[in-house]
Amino acid sequence: GQGESNIRRWIIENDWLEAIVALPANMFYNTGIATYVWVLTNRKPERRRGKVQLIDATNRFRPLRKNLGKKNCELGEDDIAHICETFLEFRENDESKVFDNAAFGYWKVTVERPLRIEEAEKRAHKAAEIRKLKQDGRRSEDAPTVIRRIHRRGTEADPLCGLFEDTVDGNAVVVEYEPDTDLRDTEQIPLQEEGGIEAFLKREVLPYAADAWYRPDRVKVGYEISFNRYFYKPEPMRTLAEIQADIVKLEAEVAGLLPESMVCEPKTGYATRPRIYVDTSVIGGCEDEEFREPSRRLIERCARGEMTLIVSAVTLDELRAAPPAVREILPSIAPRNLERVEISADVEALADRYIAGGVIAGRMRPHALHIAAATAAGVDVLASWNFRHMVNLSRIRRYNQVNRQMGYPPLEIRSPRELDNEE
Repeated sequence: GQGESNIRRWIIENDWLEAIVALPANMFYNTGIATYVWVLTNRKPERRRGKVQLIDATNRFRPLRKNLGKKNCELGEDDIAHICETFLEFRENDESKVFDNAAFGYWKVTVERPLRIEEAEKRAHKAAEIRKLKQDGRRSEDAPTVIRRIHRRGTEADPLCGLFEDTVDGNAVVVEYEPDTDLRDTEQIPLQEEGGIEAFLKREVLPYAADAWYRPDRVKVGYEISFNRYFYKPEPMRTLAEIQADIVKLEAEVAGLLPESMVCEPKTGYATRPRIYVDTSVIGGCEDEEFREPSRRLIERCARGEMTLIVSAVTLDELRAAPPAVREILPSIAPRNLERVEISADVEALADRYIAGGVIAGRMRPHALHIAAATAAGVDVLASWNFRHMVNLSRIRRYNQVNRQMGYPPLEIRSPRELDNEE
């Protein structure tokens, strides 16, 4: 990691962090960003050693009579007393959670897959030969793997660490394959993952990419602390009858919002005003501190009719599990500024081609369906905050390689912030 990440890691691993207090939003004059108070000490009492207390004080404030810039609230004396009492009690409740230090840590693991080139020979290749193959060769999931090194006899195979059994000139050997940087991915694995890195990869990666491996010497350790993860309060479970009634009601609202005449069939031409496909991350981003401003500006531009907002059945399905404030965003936009695209057989086939081509893992099929739906609908831009699977230059290039093979135009994929800058 870099500066801030390394500082955070040092503080936690040296057990200096006693607690973090999340303060209310809009506490300061010129910013509405979330603010946190870190309580540090190198003399932790015995009961706090190896532990970190998180205190959610976001609802502890008193409003100002008149706003001062973005500042619209402050901590009252009773709020300060309550926060201090919660800290000193060091007990878990709705506003206080206690965790082991390791609960915030993760391994950042780079997952590799072999380079497969149709012209590759079954032998070890020199660096110059590999460069030429990458430049002139044709990649294919069924092509031979490119061998970069053949190990001495007696070397034990360890596929998960990149040492594979193979046959060269009729002899069984252990080899290393050249990694395909276009297929390179990263996984963030909790330090408290049962079984560690290898158990996670066997469960979450190998069923979808059997030839994947990782480099133990390149594993990095980081720490992140997300209050939303620990203090989010889901709505209580409802009965099946209530759920069914809610679904019927939602379908009726959607039917009224997006009539059949507005359902878009796959096409290649573009409308006069920009047609922007958004996935669920953009709609949910309207209620997320980090992504709120650019997301809301994009939605507002669509609401004003500057752009047409495109959503798919995948988006609508995912929104059913979203908080109420997020679910209310689409109904606030006039029907003339909205368009729905269906998940047709052609869209599903295109998504399957992305997966078969190794552009995206099978377990990420909903993301593939978003890309396929936007491509088939001929939108001008797909907007997303998913930098790992969508707004990613390497993946965009490979998505569009498949699009060209299937007869579709290239798809432009941007973050809302990039679209914001083009206003």
